[in-house]
Amino acid sequence: MRNRMHQTAGGKRMLWILLLLMLICLMGMPVFADPNVIVDDQAELLTDEEASSLRSRAWKLANEEDLNVMLVTTDDAGGRSSQKYADWYYLDHCTGEDGVVLLIDMDNREIYLSTSGKMLYYITDRRVDDCLDRAYRYVSSGDYAGGFQTMLERTAYYIQSGTGANVIQDGETGEILWSADGGHTRGLTPFKILLSALLGLAVSAAAAIGVIGRYRMKFGKYKYNVNLHNQLKLERKDDSFIRKQVMRRRIPKNTGSSGGGHTTTHSTGGHSFGGGGRKF
Repeated sequence: MRNRMHQTAGGKRMLWILLLLMLICLMGMPVFADPNVIVDDQAELLTDEEASSLRSRAWKLANEEDLNVMLVTTDDAGGRSSQKYADWYYLDHCTGEDGVVLLIDMDNREIYLSTSGKMLYYITDRRVDDCLDRAYRYVSSGDYAGGFQTMLERTAYYIQSGTGANVIQDGETGEILWSADGGHTRGLTPFKILLSALLGLAVSAAAAIGVIGRYRMKFGKYKYNVNLHNQLKLERKDDSFIRKQVMRRRIPKNTGSSGGGHTTTHSTGGHSFGGGGRKF
């Protein structure tokens, strides 16, 4: 009897342990697929407090907009450009399509902003330049946390401002990948430009040959008698200057508005990225 009671108590204890372990596992499992948020300070440019603050800001942006947000510093780009380092960092650490990499590259002395997915529509070339210009003021003076914070704030601002791209174009081939007025289109590629030029030359040559043939009466069968038909008559004509009129038109100054209109992309690892960099 005593052994049976002991076995029953042991079984209940084991059951409680299993339930506790299951509860711990469930608490550790995410209830939804969180975006990746990474603050990777390889170059040790940030204090612990700065890294923690930036991680919180990045997490807020990532969850509100469903993005991958990565803040990276490096002092060894492994022989790669800042562009390639940022792009490959995204490919190596993210599975989602939409996101940004904010990079401070001490090896190449460059700040770089890499965009992917839907961010191509929000962060146009002009908006990239604005983010980099603002971050440069901090990074060039050694305030690396300030540079990251500024890029995060401007990224969030432009997302809230709405999409700015009217055209997304492959900077390597010239192909128009997307346009606001025509959707996806193949655009003008170098091959199409060359083919159009050759067709134009062929049409022009055919027209010229036809005109020459008509005027020369089948290429030499008829000759025009210049001495018989030639006449020369000279007249005097004077031009009088009356008045001078000058038209002036005001050319609007580029104010650097939040639009931009154009996003230039490049390919890394078979994936299209936007973005740009600024040396410091």
